[in-house]
Amino acid sequence: AIYGLFVGVNRYEAPPNKISPLYGCVNDVELISATLISRFAIPDENCLPLIDALATKKNVIDGFQKHLAQAGADDTAIFYFSGHGSQEKADSRLWVLESDRYNETLVCYDSRASEPYDLADKELRYLIHQLAERGVHVVTIIDSCHSGEATRILNEEEFDSAVRQSPPDWG
Repeated sequence: AIYGLFVGVNRYEAPPNKISPLYGCVNDVELISATLISRFAIPDENCLPLIDALATKKNVIDGFQKHLAQAGADDTAIFYFSGHGSQEKADSRLWVLESDRYNETLVCYDSRASEPYDLADKELRYLIHQLAERGVHVVTIIDSCHSGEATRILNEEEFDSAVRQSPPDWG
């Protein structure tokens, strides 16, 4: 079986001067989920779209731990995110993993408006690990700034940093 969690954020809870709106993310989620549903005959109930106000950090985490967790060994779980990506200061205990001393993050609907803050790459890796540990094949597609390190560590020489479109989360 295939299970999908599709997250798209055009508008954020924080004021536009804190996080600028985007214009294609919801459309991306609608297109990718419709394509996968028709191409692979995925039942609608196996797909969970989280659009704008539904794309809170809690709902994304719950999407992994409740929806994608329905996948069993040899099933496939797809996580698709389209929205802002950013960075946050890494805890000093993580500096061994983050030579630049920053975590990469996914900016959820409620990021920067209140706590909790962004979804850090370490949190995302843990959510993916929980599925993979049970034999689930996990596919991640992330369309955001700073997505290169969202699920893996890259050598600094292997990529060129782009200018952030969303300000950092210094929470």
